[in-house]
Amino acid sequence: MRGRTWTGCRNSSGRPWKRTRFSECLPVTGIAAWRRNGSAVGKPLRVCLILEGTYPYVPGGVSAWTHELIRQLPDTEFVLLTLSAKKDQKHAYELPPIVKGVQDHLLALATPSPEQWNLRTGPRRLEQIRDLLGPSVHPDVQELLQDLESAASLNPMAIAGGRRRGSRRAMRALWSTITDRYRRENPFYPLGEFFWTWFNARALLLSLLEVSMPEADVYHALCTGYAGFAGSVVRAALGRPLVLTEHGIYHRERSIEIDASAAVRGNQRDQWKKLFFSLSRLTYAISDEVITLFETNRRLELALGAPEERSRVIPNGIDLDRYRAVQRRKRPGFHVGLIGRIVPIKDVKTFIVCAQAVLQEVSTVEFHCIGPLAEDPEYVEECRELVTALGLEGALHFTGPQDVREYYAFLDVVVLSSLSEAQPLVILEALAAGVPVVSTRVGDVPGLLDGEDRFIALPKDAEGLAQRIVAILRDPSFAEEWVRARQPVLDEVYNRSTIFSSYGELYRKVAQWRE
Repeated sequence: MRGRTWTGCRNSSGRPWKRTRFSECLPVTGIAAWRRNGSAVGKPLRVCLILEGTYPYVPGGVSAWTHELIRQLPDTEFVLLTLSAKKDQKHAYELPPIVKGVQDHLLALATPSPEQWNLRTGPRRLEQIRDLLGPSVHPDVQELLQDLESAASLNPMAIAGGRRRGSRRAMRALWSTITDRYRRENPFYPLGEFFWTWFNARALLLSLLEVSMPEADVYHALCTGYAGFAGSVVRAALGRPLVLTEHGIYHRERSIEIDASAAVRGNQRDQWKKLFFSLSRLTYAISDEVITLFETNRRLELALGAPEERSRVIPNGIDLDRYRAVQRRKRPGFHVGLIGRIVPIKDVKTFIVCAQAVLQEVSTVEFHCIGPLAEDPEYVEECRELVTALGLEGALHFTGPQDVREYYAFLDVVVLSSLSEAQPLVILEALAAGVPVVSTRVGDVPGLLDGEDRFIALPKDAEGLAQRIVAILRDPSFAEEWVRARQPVLDEVYNRSTIFSSYGELYRKVAQWRE
């Protein structure tokens, strides 16, 4: 490996931290310049959170968790590198004072001009990633890195001007690689469709090779995908430790979304899925700590190459007292609520169909969809149209973002109809507030609900959800007793202060290079 290692200092897996020369480091600008001169010793530990499409712009489970992580570690400074699909988004959270800066990078598919395409540092960043990975690289990761290396080394201005024959030869070689792959993998669709999928899948990664990373002692990616790739780049370039926390398994959730999308077809789907699986493999291999919320997801990460000695489980945690303080007040009739973003992966349409089935058995039920509406307006409109088509306009309401504690005060049942979840905070919150939960069997839902089949249905099983809801509405005593019996488990396993102190200890452990 190039560069030097910090004398006598190794990370938690026994690997030495790699230190590159300052001239080889990622560009340091703006908030990154805070520690350009002098030692980090004696200054507060600084963590850079790398976030993709979540905090601080989008409310929801991962964002709420991130906000609480920051609030629970007041002796740590944070900077945020956010990867966003939109420019100039408003914050959904008031940032705590220990957040010292936010650097937003726009993830947007657009054909770059020749000036933008001339990536000066890209080939060096990719070389540093290869140095860190060593010789044992999964074939799909190897293919992705080769594609990026070929594209990053091109200079279209020189090619167009007839200069640099090497660049022209590189362009012809890359085009030959793409067309050979097209004939092998996608002969039934147009070449142009194959190429632009290939290009778009890699263009965003090429842009991340050039991002000016905020300076920090520890980098913490909150998913694999593009955030994990950005973390891998800075881990290889600066040698600073990279922590990965996966709430859901990123590549699985993206695969669900891709399969449900009408915008991609055939080999387009295959290419995007392969990209996200490869990015997960890459991030698992490079991260110094790979954390997930429960053992089933940990086994999925191990199966995709996460080293077992660097893998651990840290479950979700909430402020139990905050939700136990909710004063339950029964309202006339019955009230059933879905709490979450109105997006396809939450499968709100199944909840709507379920509502119609419940009303056929119990006519005095009101349904509440409680959560943000802005993330996928097209899907929200489809849900509204389904409500109208089923004649549920007076019985089912979309509330938008709300203080969920106000709803926990009177809801008879909380429902999750999701296609994919990790360890839903909503279930923990509802149980702490004393509200029974009915959910699909996804993620760690069986663990949170102790495998109780009376509360768990299969995904997309509207009738199964409805049957369980009706059973609780007709005889709530068994569910209420079960919720009371579950409280000691919440105290023992899901207490916020215990969970987030684990992260504080982890940050200090991996940041030993500062000493």
